[in-house]
Amino acid sequence: MFEGKKCGWLLSLLSLGAGLSLWQGVSLFREVGLIPSPLQILTTFYDLLVSGELGRHTLASLGRLLPGWLLGISIGATLGTLLAVSRRLFYLFIPWLALIFPIPKIALFPLFIILFGIGDSSRIITITAGVLFPALFCVYQGVKSVPGNLVDMGWSFQLSKKTIIRHIILPGAYPGFFLAFRLTTPIALIVLVAAEMLGAQEGIGSLILAAGSMAQMDILFAGVLVLSLIGLSVMVFWNWLEARVIHWQSNVSLFR
Repeated sequence: MFEGKKCGWLLSLLSLGAGLSLWQGVSLFREVGLIPSPLQILTTFYDLLVSGELGRHTLASLGRLLPGWLLGISIGATLGTLLAVSRRLFYLFIPWLALIFPIPKIALFPLFIILFGIGDSSRIITITAGVLFPALFCVYQGVKSVPGNLVDMGWSFQLSKKTIIRHIILPGAYPGFFLAFRLTTPIALIVLVAAEMLGAQEGIGSLILAAGSMAQMDILFAGVLVLSLIGLSVMVFWNWLEARVIHWQSNVSLFR
């Protein structure tokens, strides 16, 4: 019955609408603790948006999120590619990666404050650290998954190593790159919120923390809604871009 993209979208919208309607209906007929209704959350979201407070906190968060994510994904993707194509570099770096990767990167935030100060720099570096390692391993696995016979074909045509990497390995590793993009987006948001809850005066994380400490649950959920919309928008963008970059690959995706 539900076949094709249009029917799939309809099923998703029906599921979302039914869940929100149930939530709203329950909140009208009985108290649900401190949990506000969807209508209350949307009203508060609108009020904060009109007042400019939500925009101020969102811009502050994006000003930390974007540089940290871009720096982390750039370093991680570069290192992942280099480690996949160079055995010497792999054995040189792998012990350090094995030691550092399991550390929760937010645990390094006090160290970054000492090194880079209490301002935005330490938060940006924390986001970079949180993004770098997942990006590295995704890209590494993407490069290693390129079929060896394609590389052998490049050698047989006497192509240079640079040409093989650029025209054979990197295009074949595109799925790994997009997996890194998708995976690191929510990680960056998690690290951002945690870092903003530790002393930041502006940002969605500080807004959520302040609202929670004063039991202003409608404001808290409005902040969570902003994070959800940011994450959803970015994921839709990555799926849209992947469908055009890797047009030869047929795969199932929710947002196409």
